[in-house]
Amino acid sequence: MTALTTLDIDKAPEARSTDIALVEAREAQIIQGMIIVAHKFPRDETAAFKAMMRDAGRIGFAEVATYSFPRGGQTVSGPSIRMAEMLKQRWGNMRSGWREVERLVGGSKCASYAWDLQSNAYQETEFYQAHVRDTRKGPVHLTEERDIYELLANQSKRRERACILALIPGDIIEAVEAACDRTLSENTKLAESIPKLVKAFEAGGVSVQQIEARYRRVVSSLGHNEYRQLRQIYASLKDGMSKPEDWFEAIHDPEKIKREQEAGANPPPAAEPPPSAQQTAPKPDPAVAEAKAQAMAAFQKAHAELKKRGGVPEEVLGRSIPDVLRGDVKVIAAATDMMMNWSAKK
Repeated sequence: MTALTTLDIDKAPEARSTDIALVEAREAQIIQGMIIVAHKFPRDETAAFKAMMRDAGRIGFAEVATYSFPRGGQTVSGPSIRMAEMLKQRWGNMRSGWREVERLVGGSKCASYAWDLQSNAYQETEFYQAHVRDTRKGPVHLTEERDIYELLANQSKRRERACILALIPGDIIEAVEAACDRTLSENTKLAESIPKLVKAFEAGGVSVQQIEARYRRVVSSLGHNEYRQLRQIYASLKDGMSKPEDWFEAIHDPEKIKREQEAGANPPPAAEPPPSAQQTAPKPDPAVAEAKAQAMAAFQKAHAELKKRGGVPEEVLGRSIPDVLRGDVKVIAAATDMMMNWSAKK
């Protein structure tokens, strides 16, 4: 994706095709060279594990190594993007990344991958991402290319992390996580670390009162377990895995109440009643309705097959099921293709 953006779009189609072919050939040569090097200099797994454990012993890394996010009334935690990047580097002979597969109306189909060049193990995840950013004031539809790229990169990095972790032995990941927990417990000076963390939360819109309401105690009395949980929550918020309202209750806001009272004292003028539905409602197009019904049927079939194979449709699609079904036939069909592709690889 990045390489193709350097091509001159003003060239004739034939010239652009030649440039693309050259870029693809050069990329293939680079990958072939990396594979040769990976087999010529295989990884030393013992040395790689020791390097990972050394990193886990650094307090600066341990503080950002894990994340937490709420799901189904429970808290799920795991290695953060920072840890995945470290594991990939120390394990060696790995290549990972993401690409925009197709630009659709209002969204993009993307793919994240990780490739062990030594064992030839490959992991890839395709998903659909709407060009929408969730904010406290509601969803915002993105139109600027830079905003769209940043959104796609953020969502793709999450799935790239999962692909990397799928190629590294699980017992190694668990050992590194445990070492990070020990590092935090043994080296954290709570009297210094908690105020710094609280300031970081305040900069992100989470007040001291909200933190104290969560733990039902003042921040100065928080222990190592609470500090570790807050570090994971902060990493989750920073990586975009969750939102403040997922973790913290809203606190009494006098300014908000004042605004609401003022709005109640001066209600907006009543809108004119709309014309009768008989006059304004367009007649449904039978062909469009039939096409959407067929798309819905295919979607439900792919949805059931994906869940049968142990997948989570929302994670594969990168959006909720109701959000997909509110789209047009093209959006539903794109989501169906992504679920079918995921199921075919399992």
